[in-house]
Amino acid sequence: MATSVEQPQTLIYVLGVTVIFLASALIGIMYLAQIDISQEYTLYNIQYSSTVSRMVNSPTCFALEESFELPEGYGTETQVQAGIIDWWKFNSGITKVCSDGRIIYAYLSSLDGTLQKQLLTGRDPLTALSDSDLESIDNWNTKQEKYYVLVYKDSQLIPAILEVRIKG
Repeated sequence: MATSVEQPQTLIYVLGVTVIFLASALIGIMYLAQIDISQEYTLYNIQYSSTVSRMVNSPTCFALEESFELPEGYGTETQVQAGIIDWWKFNSGITKVCSDGRIIYAYLSSLDGTLQKQLLTGRDPLTALSDSDLESIDNWNTKQEKYYVLVYKDSQLIPAILEVRIKG
């Protein structure tokens, strides 16, 4: 038969074990929830990086593509200058191949301020973006990255900053 001293000790032991178990379960659930969020964020970063890399490094997007003559009898060859943006291609707008079906905002400005251009997927590149367009872009819940690039215009390389935002 249990004495009166043993019963409070058993109750305290059971309560202590229950509290520790519940705290461990709560910590485990919170840890698992954090993993799920970080995986979604990582996936978005991969998609973002691949889209921006395509914009800057692919000749179907903005990358400069130059052709040159090979030695006699071998014809011509083309070479992609990754990281150098062709101003003429940038002025032509963001193509569907380049955007991969995403809504993209791109702003290119030279460091000396002589070149400035804003593009939005699906908009005519020759018309300026309206204030409502820019306001809606500011409300996008996406990350904004800036890239230092070179712009090829009129046979000159101009240092510039390319700012890209992709609507999730």
